[in-house]
Amino acid sequence: MTFPCFDCTEVCCAEFRIYLFPSDLFRLSCSLGLAPEKICLPVQIGSENADHLPWSFSLGEEERFLLGLRRKRGRCLFHLSLSGSGRCGVHPNRPLACRAYPFMARKHQLSLMRQALCPGRWSLSEQERGAQLALGRRLVRESVQFEGFLETWHEECLPSIQAEESLCRNFRERFHRFLKFLAERMGKLF
Repeated sequence: MTFPCFDCTEVCCAEFRIYLFPSDLFRLSCSLGLAPEKICLPVQIGSENADHLPWSFSLGEEERFLLGLRRKRGRCLFHLSLSGSGRCGVHPNRPLACRAYPFMARKHQLSLMRQALCPGRWSLSEQERGAQLALGRRLVRESVQFEGFLETWHEECLPSIQAEESLCRNFRERFHRFLKFLAERMGKLF
């Protein structure tokens, strides 16, 4: 495969905000030994991320949030600068959005994303094309799974948390409870 990332000077890790699925958060947390709160934060839904609405959650107010990968100095938390070149510090455990970038798989079609920054050309073998399509199917499965988790959170867990008056006032504690809820759900799957 022609892999243009090695010679690329674009910084996708600075340009894009990465949103996580619970499996991404669980994988990063376990492999790095970091608490989920050190990896992600709630990012409020707005016009720039409205297409992610199905994976948004409430913490008891009207606002909806996404699980956003933390950033450091305007870049991905795990972005490394080595010899003047940017590299992923968690490449084997990177989020699914990063694994799929710059491709988008829909049904049996593979295409470059509209907003891809890639100046180089990608030339995929049939095997690599199949792997990207399989990754697209995995993204669909995990998004459906996350939507199921969110339904349980909103219908069962959040109302009981809101009944606890002391927690209802503390945003940070509600977010911590949401992350704990996700960890419990992911633990049941593994």
